[in-house]
Amino acid sequence: MELHTTEIDGVRTFWVESGRPTLRASLMFRGGMADETLPTCGWTHLLEHLALHGRERVDLDVNGSVDLLVTSFDVHGEAGDVAEHLRALTTWLADPDLSDLEHERKVLRAESARRGGSAAADAMLWRYGARGPGLVAYDEPGLTRASVDALLVHAARRFTTGNAVLCFDGPPPPGLSLRLRSGEALLTQAATPCGQPLPGAYVGPDDAVCLSGLVRRSAASTALGRCLQRRLATRLRHEAGGSYAPWDAYHPVGADTAVLLAGADLMPELRPKAVSVARSVLQELMRSGPTSQEVAEDAAVVVRNYRDPFNQPGRAWASGRAVLLDEETVDVEDVLREAEQVTPDDVVEAARDVHRTLLVGAPRAARRDDSITWLDATRPAGTTSGERFRALDHPVDRSVITVSDGRVEVAGGDQARAVDLARLAGAFAFPDGGRTLVDQDGYTVAVEPTLWRNGGVLRERIDALVAPQLVLPMEPRDPQEVPRPKVTPAERWRLRLRGAIRAWWVAPVGFGALGMLVHATSGLNVLPVFVFSTVIFLGAWYRRDSR
Repeated sequence: MELHTTEIDGVRTFWVESGRPTLRASLMFRGGMADETLPTCGWTHLLEHLALHGRERVDLDVNGSVDLLVTSFDVHGEAGDVAEHLRALTTWLADPDLSDLEHERKVLRAESARRGGSAAADAMLWRYGARGPGLVAYDEPGLTRASVDALLVHAARRFTTGNAVLCFDGPPPPGLSLRLRSGEALLTQAATPCGQPLPGAYVGPDDAVCLSGLVRRSAASTALGRCLQRRLATRLRHEAGGSYAPWDAYHPVGADTAVLLAGADLMPELRPKAVSVARSVLQELMRSGPTSQEVAEDAAVVVRNYRDPFNQPGRAWASGRAVLLDEETVDVEDVLREAEQVTPDDVVEAARDVHRTLLVGAPRAARRDDSITWLDATRPAGTTSGERFRALDHPVDRSVITVSDGRVEVAGGDQARAVDLARLAGAFAFPDGGRTLVDQDGYTVAVEPTLWRNGGVLRERIDALVAPQLVLPMEPRDPQEVPRPKVTPAERWRLRLRGAIRAWWVAPVGFGALGMLVHATSGLNVLPVFVFSTVIFLGAWYRRDSR
């Protein structure tokens, strides 16, 4: 089947004749989750919902989606109905009606609440933090601050002719009219990973293992993903019987780079071995590679799928997406030639790329492997200077928050959680005063005024340091969810009294000994000085302990 290209009202259009009596179409735009920021996370999804609100029909399948780099509006039905839908949709995209904003905002909150996390999303978060591809791990916190004016600007930048492609599985309907505004393409920016040491491991979902790494975009890299999936299935499902559905995924994050992921669900008995199994599967491929027969059989499946007449319309979608990502249109013969030319050595080289940038997400029960760096959210306690706040549970809890113009640090012992304000990605703000600061690498500091002395002052200090455009208003929490001190007042006073008793003994004995020495050597009456010094000492101790 031949790939046809044309242009309709300034929009690049691709189609392949499928022979179906109905018509399927997708209007796609460059711009997805990875192009947002933490404060705007969810805006593109919100606009997609608003654009399709009320367009559902029994005889017309309508859907939309937002992935890392592309937003797609999909429709399937009679050709005339598809044409009318696209005309109405593009009219809306050129001049959005946001009167249903509050309704769709609530719908998306409900969707986020039921979505839950995933091993793949965690992998993106640990690799990229609270920016770019890492934003897939957040439940669209920007929804609360999406205003009409801000959404109109967001839509005007994305939904334009120069930033769109249109794909069909048949000839475009006669008389099709698209009403998009003119505009430029949104360029694909290279994703910036965090600076943590690699290979690394982190605690992920309790029932899964996930390994991920950066690879060059190539047929060998996608072949590696399928090899990893098959080997995980062999080890964890067929041999151990402790996994149901090992998987692999491949996500382009730049013109030349993709994130390759592979993982599996795990029964409890396999969780302690999660890291060792994942690493051994990858290391076996690095040492021995797949067999020539396995590579040939894998390529044959790729060729068969591309040659299948049922899949031929997918060429239009693949070409359209490639153009959006600043690439050449897909030539099937080139794709098949590359797949057939993959060798075991090519797969081994891709496995080495993964290992150099490896992150393993493992259950909490997984045994630690000292040959890999274990990542967590803490950092060595620094020497941050600034205003200090003690816990209400002091002296049981000796944690201290230090707030300076450039840093907020919560330290307990030799470990700390800290956020550098120059790299702040956003600040979640709860009506009860709770604040969670998130930096660009995804590190967080949670500040609950209810847990700290002078908590109201602490909240004011932090609010004054956060730029308004980075504040993410959150929904009110149930009062039971707001953290409270765990130590009873009676217990705190008992511990303070114990310290006071020690101080009462130390001060008189120390100053008494000093006074006797002075009296013996000089004959001076030092009793007033002794009493005054003791009072000053105890006052200073009480002030220090009550801050």
